[in-house]
Amino acid sequence: MNRLRVLLRSAGTLTAGTALAVGLSAGTANAVSVSWNAQYTQADISGAHAWGSVSQSTATSRIYVTTNIRDSASDSKGARVFVRATYQEGWGGSRTENLSASGYMAENQRTWNFDYTTSWIEVMECKTEGGVTETCAGWHKIWGGP
Repeated sequence: MNRLRVLLRSAGTLTAGTALAVGLSAGTANAVSVSWNAQYTQADISGAHAWGSVSQSTATSRIYVTTNIRDSASDSKGARVFVRATYQEGWGGSRTENLSASGYMAENQRTWNFDYTTSWIEVMECKTEGGVTETCAGWHKIWGGP
């Protein structure tokens, strides 16, 4: 990892909050990965914290979204993040996934992959009660075009 940081610094791509990395795993060979964070966006809701990264494989053109969710409030509610991929017109609408964590400072992580016909990807944080989605913020685009 230190070797990667040196490479990124020398390339001038390490910035406050966002780092680009090349070839992070075999599944994303030769991909560029960009970090995302729902905090302080329209997707942010008190008591949940979602963040992760997006990369696109140059070998397969598949888009990989690594997602983390943390229950950041010491209350009876849990945290959930929804990840929605919207496909190009004529290619199947959209696909929505979700990931939850429950219990103060509990975290969960998952990586999904989406087809190359994806136009954009959005995230939204929510609160849960008894495993049921209760309250959500708005959608925030983390990857893709307009």
